[in-house]
Amino acid sequence: MSDRAYAAAVRNMKRWVMRHSDAGPPVYGLRIRNLGAEVEAMQSVVYNRSALVFAMLTEILGEKEVFRRLRTVLDKKRYQDLTSSQFIAAMSKGSPRLKRFFTAWIYTRRLPRLTVASRFAGNAVSVDLTQDADFVFPLRVEVSTRDGISLHPVVMETKRLHLSWREKSRVRKVKVKAGYTPVVFN
Repeated sequence: MSDRAYAAAVRNMKRWVMRHSDAGPPVYGLRIRNLGAEVEAMQSVVYNRSALVFAMLTEILGEKEVFRRLRTVLDKKRYQDLTSSQFIAAMSKGSPRLKRFFTAWIYTRRLPRLTVASRFAGNAVSVDLTQDADFVFPLRVEVSTRDGISLHPVVMETKRLHLSWREKSRVRKVKVKAGYTPVVFN
């Protein structure tokens, strides 16, 4: 799959998730269908949202760490049933941040709403992020300068986050990108 096709698939998954998030949280699984939701809603919540959760987790922890944790879960639970809560506990490894991450994305139907205020002058950049919920999610701040584009990964872990730094050259544009995160920008 080309990079362009992959990006389009991710955009479509996010649109489906945003359109059907009210059908229920992913932890409901196939029960979402019993609540009267159509197949597309169930697929959006159970499969698409869950896939995006893994992609976000990989952005937060890194691919090697996610695979290491998955391997540990598989080694310990081989040929055994594994509930959502057991999986989350094993993947979180006692981290309050990761427990909050999974709780918001797996046990609720909500999606975060994000307000962004960015300012720049010369080579100074300031970005204020405010969310309406208690989600943990990755973002990227894309800064265009006369020398090119720089990407700054950020993990939103609080209601409000203030970022400021200096680029090497004059800033032309600042944009916050959600990547895999199905977030509603205010």
